[in-house]
Amino acid sequence: MTTALIRSFQGQIEALACAGDVAVGIFDQWPIAERHPCYVAGEDDGADTIGLTGSAGMGWKDVLDHCIYVPSTETPRIQERHVLIGHIIAELIEQTIFAESRHPPGSRRSDGL
Repeated sequence: MTTALIRSFQGQIEALACAGDVAVGIFDQWPIAERHPCYVAGEDDGADTIGLTGSAGMGWKDVLDHCIYVPSTETPRIQERHVLIGHIIAELIEQTIFAESRHPPGSRRSDGL
C-alpha cells in the first residue's frame, strides 16, 4: 500500500474516530516496529483496536485490544484467511444487528438456520 493511501485512511480515522468506536486494521506483513499510522490514529482517538495479522501476531497482539492472527509467514495464505475472517465477522455483525427485524418471533427463516 502506498504511503499516500495509508495517510488518507489515517486522516479519516483522525477526523472520525472517537471513544467507543472500533478501528480495525489488517497487518499481513506490517511488523509492530513500524507502528502503522492508522492504528496509531485510532489508538490516539480512544477507539478500541482490532487487528488481523500473520505470524503469531507479529508483535501486534501485545498492543492491540484484540488481535486475530493467522499462524503463517506466507502473505498469500495470510490474506486468504483475512478475507474469510472478514466475511465471518461481517456475517456475525449482520446477524446480531438485524436478526429480530428480519426474522420476527414465530417466523420461518428461508436459509434453514
